[in-house]
Amino acid sequence: MHYSETKHPFCWPSQGLVKFDGITVQGQFICAFKQEQEQGTLPAPAIPHKFSLDQNYPNPFNPETTIKYSLDEQEHVFLVVYNALGEQVAVLVDTQQQAGSHSVIWNGTAANHGNLSSGIYFCKIFAGSFTRMKKMIYMR
Repeated sequence: MHYSETKHPFCWPSQGLVKFDGITVQGQFICAFKQEQEQGTLPAPAIPHKFSLDQNYPNPFNPETTIKYSLDEQEHVFLVVYNALGEQVAVLVDTQQQAGSHSVIWNGTAANHGNLSSGIYFCKIFAGSFTRMKKMIYMR
């Protein structure tokens, strides 16, 4: 079957298994579909299916970096930055938060508002029984 025979204007032949957001593989064809929504309505935000701590971006960073994390249920979140010696240098989040995706921007300063030196730092999240740590590199 040729892709023009699919009767869909947004289909083309597949050269193997391909996965993208908004694209579905159907047999030997890839078809893209646009989601329609009513005017004046917004889709409900998706609640993540698991807790996660994403790698900060950019990394290495200067002067700031974004740290994203997801909660699959309401929890008290404690997001902390440690230096390479394991000393706590900054508390970025210490509050109860709803389920969903969250982010915080860290500007590379310590809790006492002092500037930190270039080096390796660790971001650790505590949310209920969930804990994860990511390595970050700060370059001044």
